[in-house]
Amino acid sequence: MEDLYFDHSKSKLYEMLKHCINTVPYYSELIKLELPSLDNFTYDFFKTLPILKKDSINNDSKKFISNTVDVQSLEVETTSGTQGLQLICYKSKAESLIYAQKLWRARRSIAPSLRPLDKMAQFYAVRTYSDSIITDSIFLKENKLYLSSFDLSEEKLEQYWNEILKFKPKFIWGPASSIVNLARVVEKNNLLNHKFELIEVTGEFISEETINWLKSTLNSPVANHYGSSEFWAIAYTCNYNNSHIFDQDVFVESIYNNKINDNELVITTMSNKSWPLVRYRIGDIGLVTNEKCKCGKEYTLLLKQGRSVEFFTIGGKTIHAILISSLTNIVNQTSNEYIIDQYQIVKDSESSMTLVLNLRNKDKESEVIMFYEKELRKLLGNDVIITFEIVDKILSDPKTGKVKTLIIK
Repeated sequence: MEDLYFDHSKSKLYEMLKHCINTVPYYSELIKLELPSLDNFTYDFFKTLPILKKDSINNDSKKFISNTVDVQSLEVETTSGTQGLQLICYKSKAESLIYAQKLWRARRSIAPSLRPLDKMAQFYAVRTYSDSIITDSIFLKENKLYLSSFDLSEEKLEQYWNEILKFKPKFIWGPASSIVNLARVVEKNNLLNHKFELIEVTGEFISEETINWLKSTLNSPVANHYGSSEFWAIAYTCNYNNSHIFDQDVFVESIYNNKINDNELVITTMSNKSWPLVRYRIGDIGLVTNEKCKCGKEYTLLLKQGRSVEFFTIGGKTIHAILISSLTNIVNQTSNEYIIDQYQIVKDSESSMTLVLNLRNKDKESEVIMFYEKELRKLLGNDVIITFEIVDKILSDPKTGKVKTLIIK
């Protein structure tokens, strides 16, 4: 199967690798990648290329930027850090526009009349407005209703649903956990129905059973958008609940890992020439098949385990762990340097927590702690004890090889 899929992507992969060798320092100077002729470019050769780990990028993500682009003109995005490690990712404005257009085409394959200017609702973790950071508000901006993922209590979710009933969005999207929790409240309290043209869940693993339950509960089509900051859209479900790979943009391998006794996903971009990643271990578990779907598409991604976002209750409030990730994003994006390498949340008790940080620049320690303290106090008040611990490295779980984002004692 791998050879068939490779042959389908062979020409684009070859052109991307040539581009990497000629213009990207990591591949031309550090790896010293050499290519055979196109005729001799086989999957067996491709498998000899080293698998790229997050640590390799985190040490200096700029070494993956092509020398054909102006670094200052690139759009910058950080990963969510669901494994406690955030990466800075780059793409050009033109590439972002192309990715967005392809994503909207995928959405319209399920909801044909849906358009970007239609009313939509979106769950968010952190938004910025002027000089303020917004973490726990409902607000309207142009055609979007923004709903905070921070507080997912039943009372708050019912308030969100009432706002949805008033605003009447055609489209809602956000983390799977946020939308699932919203649907549970609608079902439990028998709230008035609102039919969406499309519900899109993203950012977290969700089972087919849960997708079917969402469809039934909210009486609306549901799509699972599997993507990442490193690659943008990777796969999107069709009307038959099968996640089809964006096979013109990414090449996805499913490689058996003896340490975890399962197949992990390794991804190569075929479209981001500004910041190309080759054979990147994304940290998710799944399989790739080329069985033709009833919708007519091939190259289906079967996710078995993906990124998840955890919750914990403290000071009487339910905290979405993505909040800490988003605050970390702000620190890294607004600084002239990459400051925070890793983070970990430790819930010590019902009224105390520790935020463990691995800082690249220890001189910024006071500034970083002051920022987190200020923003967390806005949400948690003064009764919760917040402790900060600065470490040289946050160790990964020996069983999974991943850093736990949340530890509950």
